[in-house]
Amino acid sequence: MTQIKPAVLVVDDESSIRESFSLILADDYSVFLAATGEAAVKKAADQKIDIVFLDIRMPGMDGIETLKRLKDINSSMEVVMVTAVNDVAQASQAMLLGANNYIVKPFDVDQIISMTKGLIKKRRNKEEFRQIMARAKSFESGSLAGISSQAKKTSQQIESLAKIDEPVLIAGACGTEKELAARLIHAKSPRRAFLFKEFDVPSGADSSSIYSTLFGSSKGAFVGALSSGKGLLERASAGTLFINNLQNLPKNIQEDLLAAIKEKMSRKQGAAAGFGHDTRIIFACDRDPKALIAEGVLIPDFDLFGTDRTIVLTDLSERLQDIAALSSQLIEECTASNSLDNKDISDKAMAALQNYGWPGNYVQLKNVLSGALLRSPSGELAALDLPLSVLCQGASLHDTKDKTLLSYNSLAERFEKDFIFRVLKRSDFDLDSASDLLGMTKASLSSKIETLEIK
Repeated sequence: MTQIKPAVLVVDDESSIRESFSLILADDYSVFLAATGEAAVKKAADQKIDIVFLDIRMPGMDGIETLKRLKDINSSMEVVMVTAVNDVAQASQAMLLGANNYIVKPFDVDQIISMTKGLIKKRRNKEEFRQIMARAKSFESGSLAGISSQAKKTSQQIESLAKIDEPVLIAGACGTEKELAARLIHAKSPRRAFLFKEFDVPSGADSSSIYSTLFGSSKGAFVGALSSGKGLLERASAGTLFINNLQNLPKNIQEDLLAAIKEKMSRKQGAAAGFGHDTRIIFACDRDPKALIAEGVLIPDFDLFGTDRTIVLTDLSERLQDIAALSSQLIEECTASNSLDNKDISDKAMAALQNYGWPGNYVQLKNVLSGALLRSPSGELAALDLPLSVLCQGASLHDTKDKTLLSYNSLAERFEKDFIFRVLKRSDFDLDSASDLLGMTKASLSSKIETLEIK
């Protein structure tokens, strides 16, 4: 995916000044030019502008008035006034009106480059902080959805553990709400205004690469290490680091992490001296920690977490009564994140969800509902919007008396629709290629697409 360049608007009535800025910045930024204040205001209304270099003295609308108009359009825009030596007093006035800084003509190229980089970094930091606070706010009053005794117990544990500043261990099978529980603990804790970082420990990764990812590396620590790099532990300082798949973590690094928690000191790979940090760590593993310790997968120190700092998540198949609450929450989240109209779920669809075994737990339910919502053409999520695996493998296949839900014709049509869509996707929606793979004519395929309403 092509990364969108930050946008810089240069406003100056002198073409040579505009062209100079363009030559300096065009490689790294999308540069827009305006010769008048009026043109600048129009450009800012049409484009998302990050930084403006604005001349003070211009015919027509001067720099001060243009600044006011630009700030009315977007108050977060970073504006740098461009001025002659005798305009410094006006530049100072402009800073009182919201300008970030000023430069004096003739300007230095390195100064322009340095100032632009600094302002972009400032904007990104502000946006990152805004996102952190927005996410923290969304989780702050949240809880694990569900009416089961297991869900209620887990929610109570999350509330309690958020109040103490200690490491936590979450145990649960693949697909259970381990990350969600960790995010809720962070969002309800005093660290909520700081970063939440996560690391899924890959299976079979070498110890050296995992160490540098977590603790960072010093210059020359390994081939290609041309400068010192921060690890996740340092990046998340004052916040929370969530380490998932603890069972894949080499035991020497398990020891290093527990030592880092105790001493609040760590050492980068290849470094002689250590560095201080203040990071809360939440661990997660896919099985009972005691069993993993007995097998020699985890070091015995993890047994010290005890029941007070360990959350054990139950498989979704053991709390099917939570499906309705979880589905409602996930549908609301999915429609909001994809800008879809809010949808209800039909009784038949809910029955199918509640009768399925969910081997992939919460994550599988989330993926199933997300796909179904994107496929569903109506305002209500119907049973036939769900994957065939859910409809056919659930107990509902044997228990239901509803002939419309599981009739041969309904399921056959659904299978045909899914199969043709997958072939189309594999063929990049090229009808000639897809019809060849399906062994049918292009006209027949076009007819099927229209009849089955494949989109």
